[in-house]
Amino acid sequence: MLCAVLALAPSCHKSKVMPSGPAIVSHTRFMLEEQAVFSIGNASESTAVELDFGDGTVVSGTCGEEFSHSWTAPGDYTVVASLGGIEELTKRVRVYSLLSLSSLMPSLAGSGDKQVLVMTHRAHSTDKSIPENSIPAVQECIRLGVDFIEVDTHRTADGQIVICHDQTIDRTTNGSGDITKMNLADIKQYRLLDREGRLTNETMPTLEELLKAARGKIYVNLDYSPRTASTSEVLGVVEKLDMVQGVLMYCNTEAKVRECLSIDSTVQCYPWISAYAPLKGKGHYFVQLNNGSAVGTAENDGMLCTVNMESVVSGSTGDITGAAFTLDSSEVDGILENYPGVKIIHTDTPEELIKYLDTKGLRQ
Repeated sequence: MLCAVLALAPSCHKSKVMPSGPAIVSHTRFMLEEQAVFSIGNASESTAVELDFGDGTVVSGTCGEEFSHSWTAPGDYTVVASLGGIEELTKRVRVYSLLSLSSLMPSLAGSGDKQVLVMTHRAHSTDKSIPENSIPAVQECIRLGVDFIEVDTHRTADGQIVICHDQTIDRTTNGSGDITKMNLADIKQYRLLDREGRLTNETMPTLEELLKAARGKIYVNLDYSPRTASTSEVLGVVEKLDMVQGVLMYCNTEAKVRECLSIDSTVQCYPWISAYAPLKGKGHYFVQLNNGSAVGTAENDGMLCTVNMESVVSGSTGDITGAAFTLDSSEVDGILENYPGVKIIHTDTPEELIKYLDTKGLRQ
């Protein structure tokens, strides 16, 4: 694996501020095949340095340079930097088994094998005793082998980002009130209802809590842009947890795409199909559309299409024992026929969809 000195790499994290004294500057958590950037802080730029990434790769240069590396096997690694052959620095990093989105998307685009991934709406599963948009929902989706969960964000009065589809807590908890006018502590005193309206022991998770439960195990689609949390607030939590390469930032307008990229050019924007123009020429990105919408030139422009099933479009507001939560295999067949390039199907019935796609040889 070749490690090269970088200027500005489009898929690299920003460096973190380090304390005084020479130190290895980098993030501490990475997705598989994520391009990581390393530098030496608080050292003379002319000092010779040798970096050992713990996987058999060693590179040399000076402390004024930046070095890139990606790991092809998950695990905990010790990065060792030898400064001038005299001083030795170490840093522990963790590499998760989940492929970075920047590697996943080109892989899907270039693969000759047809593979369809599954995204589940509000982290739904077959088990209706699990509240939507909850930590147990994330855990169940991981157990089922779901590829992506879609969750919704809102901002509390005291500036915390919580996971809830509605702006009020009336439907999903045993309390009531507008999230934007309540402090987190006020919201946490209420418990979530399951999808049959029964009280559970779960409370509404913060974005940070939910992302920690998902990190390295399942991709997350954050439906934030039409809601009450700002781009910078949501993205700040994602960056804090080193999860830029594991999270899609849904953007409902071109302006939101540009805003994301202006904050961090490595962000994995996930625009509506009519809003992807700012991403043209920048590589492969997932774009979202409803069943029946036109693809246009999106695939020719490098975009990877994801299609919403009808229950997602209608908001899953129907009877939970009715059609909204029953897989319509004929609808799936229609999507596969009308969108031969589809890479993700967005559903409310992930377990059933995975099994159905598997019977067609579309799961690997």
